Amino acid sequence: MSFAEEFGHDIPNDYDDGYGGNKSSGYYSGRGSVTLEKCHINSIERTTAKAYLVKFKDNSKAWIPKSESILSNDSKIISIPTWMLTNLKFVK
Repeated sequence: MSFAEEFGHDIPNDYDDGYGGNKSSGYYSGRGSVTLEKCHINSIERTTAKAYLVKFKDNSKAWIPKSESILSNDSKIISIPTWMLTNLKFVK
């Protein structure tokens, strides 16, 4: 049983969470439909209640808000909105 199903949400049998292919997926937020970009990552360096400190494949690091991202179950892929990807602030 998934997290959503535990709370009474009906999950269709053909549901695709967007991690199966190479295309960007979309989700609905308060701002409307948002295009997500999948980023392969090395690791999650740190986590807070509101954000992940993500270490990317090129060893750069950036804080990603949990509210604007989807982390894969194996923590190898993080999907973030296209607009955020082009505006990432990298940290040392």
